[in-house]
Amino acid sequence: MKKIWSWTLVSVLAGIVLGVYLKAVQFVTGIKVYLLLLNIDYIPVLNRLNFWEMGEFILHLAASIIIGNVLQWGITKWRLVRKQQFLIIISASLIVAIAYYPVIILFEQTLGLLSIIAFTWWISGHLLYGFSLFYLQTIIAKN
Repeated sequence: MKKIWSWTLVSVLAGIVLGVYLKAVQFVTGIKVYLLLLNIDYIPVLNRLNFWEMGEFILHLAASIIIGNVLQWGITKWRLVRKQQFLIIISASLIVAIAYYPVIILFEQTLGLLSIIAFTWWISGHLLYGFSLFYLQTIIAKN
């Protein structure tokens, strides 16, 4: 049970890192990658509700918790060594980013994000998320 809580904490922190990074990118460049992160237009039922930014961010953190705990479960089950853990976490982060991008850019709020620059920022943010998951997990595992 302690491992689940530690990985939940790691997942929340990594999700915050991703959110802050994409919000900063959006602030500096004007490219709406943070809006893309929080977009829930494609989710039935949720897309009918009026969420404020913090509510959408909490949903993002919930997704991060699920992803982080599934990764931890796999890492534990298959007893992966550090190098394998790193490759799995980074690969999963990229797969999620690449799979998610085409789904959400088709919606009204994010339609203008079909540029290679927006996609590059999006991918770099998710790489940062993967690195954060890996290194935060390493720090917590030592304690």
